[in-house]
Amino acid sequence: MPHPRRRLLVVLMDRSGSMHQVKNDAECGHITLLLEQKTNPAETLVSLYDFATNHRVVYEYPALNHAPSTR
Repeated sequence: MPHPRRRLLVVLMDRSGSMHQVKNDAECGHITLLLEQKTNPAETLVSLYDFATNHRVVYEYPALNHAPSTR
């Protein structure tokens, strides 16, 4: 059974060349999403993965307050 006060936020970002024109908007949106999630009292773990030709783990499972994008 899931823990009622714990959640996992998983973000998948496209870093392929086709995203070049909206790269800045996507990065700002990602940061905004994480900052908005800080208002939720639940313990939040966050993972960020990205892909172009291959996928890559940017970070996995730090607490939201320790995620690189929110420091």
